[in-house]
Amino acid sequence: MLPIALLFSVAFSFAPIVEEIESMVYRNGVPASVMIGIAQGEGYMRPNAFNPRDTDGKPKYTMFQMDLDTFRAKGGTNINDWREVTQISAEYMREG
Repeated sequence: MLPIALLFSVAFSFAPIVEEIESMVYRNGVPASVMIGIAQGEGYMRPNAFNPRDTDGKPKYTMFQMDLDTFRAKGGTNINDWREVTQISAEYMREG
C-alpha cells in the first residue's frame, strides 16, 4: 500500500491535466468523466505514455494512446503536446 503522502502528491500532480481535460471536453460536449477515465485507463494520466506495439501492431502515444496516423489525420502537429492531443482526442470522441 502506498503512503498517503505519496497518493496525495500523485493526485495533485494530475490536477492541471484534469482541469485542462475538463475545460476542453466542456467545449466539445464530451463528458469529462469519460475523457479522464480514458486517460487513466489507457495511459495512467501520463502525457508521455508510450506503447511501442499495441494490439494493431502500431505504436501508441500519450495518455489517450493515439496512433500517429489518427493524430495527423485529425490535424495534429505535435504528439508531444498533451494539450493538443487532449483537444484532438475530445474532438475525436465527439465524432463517435
